[in-house]
Amino acid sequence: AQSGQSLLSFDFVMKTATRITQLPGTCVILSSANSFPGTETVMDGSSLSVRENAALTHYCSLLIGCSSGITWLSTSSAARQLPMLQLLDPQAYFRNAPSVDFARYGISVKELIELVQFDEELIFQAIKTIAAEGIIAAKEKFNQPLPVQFNTTRKVVYNLLCYLQFKAIARHYRITTSLYGRHPLFIKEFIIAFLAFPFKLVANKWRKRKR
Repeated sequence: AQSGQSLLSFDFVMKTATRITQLPGTCVILSSANSFPGTETVMDGSSLSVRENAALTHYCSLLIGCSSGITWLSTSSAARQLPMLQLLDPQAYFRNAPSVDFARYGISVKELIELVQFDEELIFQAIKTIAAEGIIAAKEKFNQPLPVQFNTTRKVVYNLLCYLQFKAIARHYRITTSLYGRHPLFIKEFIIAFLAFPFKLVANKWRKRKR
């Protein structure tokens, strides 16, 4: 979970992958930065290149991801768009959930399931349902809407104000409101960003002087 958008530990992933392989005719390929001794049903894909991972999607039936590199690689022209089960942290500071990005670019989300509250059992049951009934039926039972948050708004506005990029700030406002409307949480964070700017600027300069 190197994207920072999920709280998955390696032990949790291994335990869940092993459980998934209890389903008939199933194997799991874990493609991450972590190398491990693989088995016949839980295989180590850490040595695969970007191109090899893209090619691998043409031989898989489901992608379980956390909005990280492999997730976005699978949407490239070199890969095959797979049904997805995404395991996400709803409070991640930087969050770019596939559902948000897909909606922005008009990509279908009918074969995308996102979970924000989950454990090994829920993941297993979701995958078991996908295998038995298909992902569209499973989506109706398991998909969890992501809570709306605007954690990065203050930082974005602060950085742009530092360089007097007022047009970029206006563009950030237009894009966000085009997606979410004038959401009260966004308006609140946007206003606070301006009010807090002089104090944060002084604090940061003071901190640099003390170094």
